[in-house]
Amino acid sequence: MSTHTLKSEIHDTHFELTLNRPEKRNALDAPLMIELTETLLDFGQKVKGQKYLILKGEGSVFCSGADLNWMRSMADFSFEENTEDSEKLFNLFFALYSFPLPVICLVQGAAFGGAIGLLAASDFVFIEQNTKLCFSEVKLGLSPAVISTFVINRTAHPKSRSLMLSGQVFDETTAIEVGLAQGLMNEKDNLIESLEASGQEALIETKALLRNQAVVNPRDFKNFTIETISKLRLTDEAQSRMQAFLEKKSK
Repeated sequence: MSTHTLKSEIHDTHFELTLNRPEKRNALDAPLMIELTETLLDFGQKVKGQKYLILKGEGSVFCSGADLNWMRSMADFSFEENTEDSEKLFNLFFALYSFPLPVICLVQGAAFGGAIGLLAASDFVFIEQNTKLCFSEVKLGLSPAVISTFVINRTAHPKSRSLMLSGQVFDETTAIEVGLAQGLMNEKDNLIESLEASGQEALIETKALLRNQAVVNPRDFKNFTIETISKLRLTDEAQSRMQAFLEKKSK
């Protein structure tokens, strides 16, 4: 099944989801987040012989982060509306994080802001050379709040803290170094072969085992992280920085 924002396929050995907004660099907006979340939950109930799920993006860019029109709409959101909106984002990452089978994320071109949450909530990430990544939130007067618990679970590397604080652009080499990615794209076939040779029940139980022993349970920090980003969105600093960013992008 495919829509104008998401392609979804069920194969004998795996599920496949493709962000399908290449003209928007697969940017995340509310409809795409809801559709992706609902599809993940639906697929999780349809597991038969499948052993993994692949998440990827159509076109030259995996995901550029938040959609510009979505960002513009947030300028007039109340705290309550921002909280509801941020919860949609959390629900997406948690649906990916808690998917019963291993999740393989394939990344090319760019992954900025919330897009890194998709990487962090996945089990395996393979990345193309010359990919640019960035925790861009601080540049907009915001914080990588909602994705933070997933990033902390994904990597305890001290450099990841520096990347979240600085908002600096980094490449695939650094992504692999800090643990956001396993390796380059050409290494994915060995992993897929290994997963297909594994027992399905063993994969499901092992993923549940690891999730239950995670460093941080994202649910424990759900309200805290949602409230953090919701408050920041309403500050004068965030409002002015987001407006400047949007005006620059419009030129």
